[in-house]
Amino acid sequence: MLSEVERALGYLAEDFLRNLPYPLFVRLRPSEVDPITDTVMGSTSLDGESIMKKFVFGAACACLCSFASLSANASFIVDTGEGAGGGTAVSNGQFIAGQFTTVSSYTISSVEGWMADSTAGAFGTVVIYENEGGLPGTELYSAVFEGAGSNAQWLGADSLSWSLSAGTYWAAFEVRDGQNLNALMPVGVASPLANYALATPTIDYFTFNTNSLGFRLAAVPIPGAAWLFGSGLLGLIGMARRKKA
Repeated sequence: MLSEVERALGYLAEDFLRNLPYPLFVRLRPSEVDPITDTVMGSTSLDGESIMKKFVFGAACACLCSFASLSANASFIVDTGEGAGGGTAVSNGQFIAGQFTTVSSYTISSVEGWMADSTAGAFGTVVIYENEGGLPGTELYSAVFEGAGSNAQWLGADSLSWSLSAGTYWAAFEVRDGQNLNALMPVGVASPLANYALATPTIDYFTFNTNSLGFRLAAVPIPGAAWLFGSGLLGLIGMARRKKA
């Protein structure tokens, strides 16, 4: 038997196809099973409409399965590697940002920095900024993260769902009012970002490319084909409804 989701998709496709112009439907052979509801019917015919139902139904399911697969597999779109030693401080007196560029639309799932000597149990803030004049500009997203002790490790926020279109942005690690994180970001990463910036609570971000620091961002691509399929199908259904009215 069909699941509720499959049945709903079937009804959606059926509603669309029943409103298409009649010449698309040509009788082919007898059948006694409705391909959408999976129930036995009286004397019916498997015509062009039924075939199209099956086609759209299968395409919709395949589209949803592809979307679910993409959503479940985040990958790093930015990964500088780990810093080697020394460090630049992240504290309530100094914030650090790194510039990155996306070539397509993504949903960011995590933002992390390679940090050592962080204050266990203390908190900081991860921020995504728009790029304005080559420096962090308008804040787009932010999330709180927690320090984890002296060992160098990737620290930041995960389980995010931050949508970004193709473009240039900044990821930043800050310690805001009421927070007390202190940490070092070791320098000397293998694949440094194009630009870094520093700020303080009273001084806006300024370029700071002296040290190469560790950043990494994980994301899943926003599947444009899936959205186009869904929006196109809904658009056609809407047109068919208006034509019928």
